[in-house]
Amino acid sequence: MVEFSTSDRFKIKSNLLNLLLEGGKYNEKIYISGYTTNGCMGFARFALERLTRYAFNIQRFPGYEDRNIIRAGGNDSFKYFSECIDFFENVVSEEEIKIAIEEIINVYHHTQKQLKGKQTITCFRGLQPFEYLQFIKELESDSNPKQDLSYKANTIVSFRDNEQGYSHRLTIKVKIPVEKVLMHHAFIETDNRDSLFAKKNDLVHENELLYINTDSKGMFTFSKEEILNLEEMGANIHFHRINKESEDLAIENNHEVIRTSAYNDLIMYDQTYWIYLKEYKKHVLDMLPWWIRKRAKKELELL
Repeated sequence: MVEFSTSDRFKIKSNLLNLLLEGGKYNEKIYISGYTTNGCMGFARFALERLTRYAFNIQRFPGYEDRNIIRAGGNDSFKYFSECIDFFENVVSEEEIKIAIEEIINVYHHTQKQLKGKQTITCFRGLQPFEYLQFIKELESDSNPKQDLSYKANTIVSFRDNEQGYSHRLTIKVKIPVEKVLMHHAFIETDNRDSLFAKKNDLVHENELLYINTDSKGMFTFSKEEILNLEEMGANIHFHRINKESEDLAIENNHEVIRTSAYNDLIMYDQTYWIYLKEYKKHVLDMLPWWIRKRAKKELELL
């Protein structure tokens, strides 16, 4: 891990941005689980990514939008897509949103200033099943050990500058361009929040960097040789069970549906709503197996 001076941290003043990063109470009725809160793939990630897209005018081709799941967890007040929309339409003010966007731009420029002179940063990420299942067929092939692999990622991808805590995940070690680093744990200071996970959910404690994915199709690309523990995971029974039974288990448990195809496509379903379906509902529904499509249409009537 490269050592950086922490004497000049950027202090986040925006209440909304602090909440999206760290979690806490917005008011007496609304609690937000922060972006880095473990296990909460919810509103904060959706909101932070949308604000970042506005801040830097990041565009995606139709059908390649960010894919977020709104899932109850960490005492988050947002459990449905409609509640997320209502928050931005009727709760948070336009001024708060404007300030949060300005802060995102300012913290980016501060981070870039601190990293001036560096070209890349070596980072680590433990991949989740919904990520590596997109390239599992290429991963299992021995025909080209140095081939490039890629998967569809959201606008923001989190990394660490050390590999601690990733021993049971398929882990990659990559050099990311400095200009793609949105936030760095060494150069940011956020408010301490009354969070259920206060000791482990901030960028500093997690040694996290937030990477901006500006690819028009959202693809994150790396090489096969950049996987640190391929041999170890190849002997992992749990890893193989996920690969083989992911779709059957998802349908049976009605929890998540992950469908892989010749194009390594990915669909996630969780009895809730895909945020990006508001504009591209038909495009995505037509790609689903009929039994999932029938259930999804019923679930997505509120969109």
